[in-house]
This record gives sequence, C-alpha cells and structure tokens, in this order.
Amino acid sequence: MTEASRLGRIHGEASQVRCSTYISYDDEQSIAEKGAYVKAKGLGGVIQWELNEGYLKSAAAGERNPLLKAIAASVLQ
Repeated sequence: MTEASRLGRIHGEASQVRCSTYISYDDEQSIAEKGAYVKAKGLGGVIQWELNEGYLKSAAAGERNPLLKAIAASVLQ
C-alpha cells in the first residue's frame, strides 16, 4: 500500500482531457494515522470539513458515524 493510498489520496492523469485529477478522502485508517501525527507533533487539533458524508443512517446506534468515532479515538484520547 502506498503512502498516498494510506492517507486517502488518489492522483491520476486524464489523458483524453489533458488535465489532472486529485481525489482526497478519509477512512478510519487514514484518520488514525493523521491523529497519530497530530499527537506526535503536539498540534492543537484537527478540522473535519464535512461531517455528513461519513454518516451511516442504517447502522446500529453507536456505529453510525465511524469517521467521527475514529477522530475521537485517535485525537481526543
């Protein structure tokens, strides 16, 4: 697994339209690694730009927001 994929980044060239495509995303693993970085560097915190995209309405109570749960586990504890 590459560092870019571990940290939630994909970069590719779109040859037919001659432009670059950059996609950024987070999952529980990338959030945990970013949280470890924040703690190791003694930074003041993190920002989550869009909260609703990680919400899983059909999941059991307590499991509906795994990204927010990952932030709490990796940064706040």
